[in-house]
Amino acid sequence: FYRSAKFSSAYEYLERRFGTWARLYAAVCFLMFHVFRMGIVLYVVGLAVQAAVGSDLVVVLVVLGVVVAVYTIIGGLQAVIWTDLFQGVALILGGLICLPIIAAQLPEGFGQIIEVGRADEKFSWSSSHVAQQGTWAVMCSKLVMFLMMLGTDQTAVQRYSAARSDKEARNAVLCGGLLAVPVWTYFFFVGTALYVFYKVVPDPALMDLKTDQVFAHFMLTQLPVGVTGFVIVGLLAAALSTLDSSINACAATVTNDFYRRLWSRDRSSEHYAKVGRIISLFFGVLMIATATVIHLNRAQGAVEDIQTIVLSVFGGGLLSLFLMGFLTRRVDSRSACVATVVTVLF
Repeated sequence: FYRSAKFSSAYEYLERRFGTWARLYAAVCFLMFHVFRMGIVLYVVGLAVQAAVGSDLVVVLVVLGVVVAVYTIIGGLQAVIWTDLFQGVALILGGLICLPIIAAQLPEGFGQIIEVGRADEKFSWSSSHVAQQGTWAVMCSKLVMFLMMLGTDQTAVQRYSAARSDKEARNAVLCGGLLAVPVWTYFFFVGTALYVFYKVVPDPALMDLKTDQVFAHFMLTQLPVGVTGFVIVGLLAAALSTLDSSINACAATVTNDFYRRLWSRDRSSEHYAKVGRIISLFFGVLMIATATVIHLNRAQGAVEDIQTIVLSVFGGGLLSLFLMGFLTRRVDSRSACVATVVTVLF
């Protein structure tokens, strides 16, 4: 649909279907979510790099932020897509290395991960532990989140448009979807293996660490030196692939949905490309600032919870708005606007 309609952004469709308010609302929500998301991701990878190099976390955040902003601005979407490919491979290989090493250091090997994990109800779907953690609610929210990000998020839509043919775009979506579940499942299992490892081999140093620093601590203290470097590079690569995509998509959204739509309609493509680079620089600075604020104000706890809350608030009604446009003609602009306002308030 997006490719055949040749939209400049995902939110141009909403303007045609419901009016200018829908396009601007969706674009603003997208930008606010991705600013928070970039800050969260940069902060998490900064914790891992800080553990490796020992520098001040703010310095690490600035250096990482500058690196990803520079190559995104210089290379544009083409650089984003190719670096994402190599970074994804590095992430998966890094994860594949970790599990055998964890199993090898347990007294009873791989079987102990299964044994202790089962005893502590890490693999049960109906236990009180799972009910308490709200696993089913998390799974439902992730399904909606995945649909929203693949169907309404500019980071995904601009990739559909970049493919050379509909067939290539379709194959890319299928490949990503088929890889997502086994890759996520594997990394969740690595997390369970890490839980079992530190239960069997306690480490007092964990008492002083944030939740998101435990994996980095394991890499630095338990992996061979060369392997540690490779796995940290994989972790770093995965974070950078998220950051460059968000910077590029945010710049494209501001350029097309605000600057081109509201202020300057009939300029050359070179002019809009230059504006996009300047806006990319702005979002790079904003990303570093957001990560620093999170660092200075965050208590203990997993950042995944923060990301879920932020997406729920700023993404409220977006998927529904698109689905109403796609699936029915009975909903007009005014009723869609009222429904969106009610959704955001709730």
